[in-house]
Amino acid sequence: MEINLKNTKKWLLSCSYNPLKMSRCIDIYTTRYENILLMGDLNAGVENVSIKDFCTMYSLTSMINKPTCYKNPSNPSCIDLILTNYPRSFQNSCVIETGLSDFHKMVVTVIKTSYKKLEPKIINYRSYKFFCNEDFRASLHDILPLQSDNNCEKHFDNFISSCNNVLDQHAPKKKKYVRGNKSPFINKVLMKAIMLRTKLRNIFLKYKTEESRIKYNQQRNLCVTLLRKSKRNYYNSLNEKIICDNKKFWKTIKPSFSNKIFNSEKITLIEENEIIKSDYEVAHILNDYFSNIVVNLDIPDFDKECNLHEGVSNPLLKAILKYNKHPSIAAIKAKCDSKTLFNFSFVQVSDIMEEIKSLQISKATQDNDIPTKLIKNNSDIFASFICLNFNKCIAQSTFPASLKLANVIPIFKKDTKSCKSNYRPISILSNISKIYERIIFKQISKYFSVFFSKFQCGFRKGFSVQTCLLAMLEKWKSAVDDKKVFGALLTDLSKAFDCLSHDLLIAKLNAYGFSLSSLKLMHSYLTDRMQRTRVNSDFSPWKTILFGVPQGSILGPLLFNIFLCDLFFIMNDIEFASYADDNTPYVVGNDVQDVILKLQNASCTLFQ
Repeated sequence: MEINLKNTKKWLLSCSYNPLKMSRCIDIYTTRYENILLMGDLNAGVENVSIKDFCTMYSLTSMINKPTCYKNPSNPSCIDLILTNYPRSFQNSCVIETGLSDFHKMVVTVIKTSYKKLEPKIINYRSYKFFCNEDFRASLHDILPLQSDNNCEKHFDNFISSCNNVLDQHAPKKKKYVRGNKSPFINKVLMKAIMLRTKLRNIFLKYKTEESRIKYNQQRNLCVTLLRKSKRNYYNSLNEKIICDNKKFWKTIKPSFSNKIFNSEKITLIEENEIIKSDYEVAHILNDYFSNIVVNLDIPDFDKECNLHEGVSNPLLKAILKYNKHPSIAAIKAKCDSKTLFNFSFVQVSDIMEEIKSLQISKATQDNDIPTKLIKNNSDIFASFICLNFNKCIAQSTFPASLKLANVIPIFKKDTKSCKSNYRPISILSNISKIYERIIFKQISKYFSVFFSKFQCGFRKGFSVQTCLLAMLEKWKSAVDDKKVFGALLTDLSKAFDCLSHDLLIAKLNAYGFSLSSLKLMHSYLTDRMQRTRVNSDFSPWKTILFGVPQGSILGPLLFNIFLCDLFFIMNDIEFASYADDNTPYVVGNDVQDVILKLQNASCTLFQ
């Protein structure tokens, strides 16, 4: 494998079980690469004569000198090695116990890299320098009696507007100049030493005295010492707990070879043979694409195949009548008890308090949001308001319009980065919207627990992808034991979340037994949603979303599962596994032709 590091030459990276057998290959590659990194379980220690000769031949040095293999605990050996011809490029090589192997330990080394300095920028922030939470609470209590509007939307908007006004008084918005990213091992002590070094250097350049030169050299040497110590401490933080924890491991090690965690990546698109680099134009193009994915994919509309009931003006009734003859609706009605009726329940303040506790401060929020930390610190005040407002929403079957606004972050998925179709829209929602969605999620999930199949595994607690795989493997093993043929049809629904039909979902919820008031609330939640796409610090204009459910919300995946749930009713004669938008019907037949015929029938049923 060839790797290219910034500001360094190309590296040859190779893994081997027996490097002696690779000598011929290495002879060829050493003519192309000056830097070599050879790793693996070499099955012989550095003290072995053949390994010594091999290292001498190619001027290789072992970065690992401690025992790595404890197959014989009384006489451990060092056979897991990292060999390189440029040892000065590496530091903090060590052996770590991970528990992943019976008797082998993990070997780790850190390559020295340079860090790209990013351009400084101006950011907006709230100043909490003189913030007093007690004064903030007192101001909130003063505005609470004013929030008595019976309309749930006006009630919510007035409260949030008043809260932001109070927050502007106690924590005003300011701007500050922020430098580009710094190396992860730079600490406060080192920063102060560097600032003093810069000051002494400027004095020396100005006066050119012997005294100023000596002071500058002393401070410069101190900075070098502190930098080495800081690097050593940083990489020594790679202990067993961090290595075994994916998030902690990548948080520690990723800055060594990437600067993506510090800043958003620049997106460049190619549209109609034109290169688009402007963040605003890119955001505009992506937002247009995300909001019109159904049009771009040329998905056939059910309107063309069904007779719309003319004269019906109510959009809710129109959606139900439109899909009255859809095969999914018939399958759901045959499965459900017609006497069962779902209604949203009113909540208590304690329920809201529980949801506020579950909010994570580290999660992204919208720019005009009340900070999550303030909501958690004053949970009793906010819980009282949210409880009152949410119950008004249920009574009026309305979801506040201001909670249906989403800032979309484009996330690259695969293939070419210059193609807009290779990006996925992730919605950043209001933190209060997350509370509302969690309550709705819990109530709907409880009702649908009897309808979901045990093989519908995506976005469900206790149902992972392993559940699907184990079921398929057991069926496969049984087929092999019975001397039969096993076949599976692997499908992946393209842009599944973005193409979900609101009207069909409403029709399905109606078939599942949702009451009229509950349908109105869900229809209000789904319709008239608006989004804008953010690329770095630039936003696109707002656009209305006609299809899909927001990716990044807790309610979106649940609604998607409900949308696909009836597939398990329709395909009851064919075993079916589903994980999010990956759906796999599988069958057992007497021969290959029998399996092919069954899978063809499954395909027709799945995509009709």
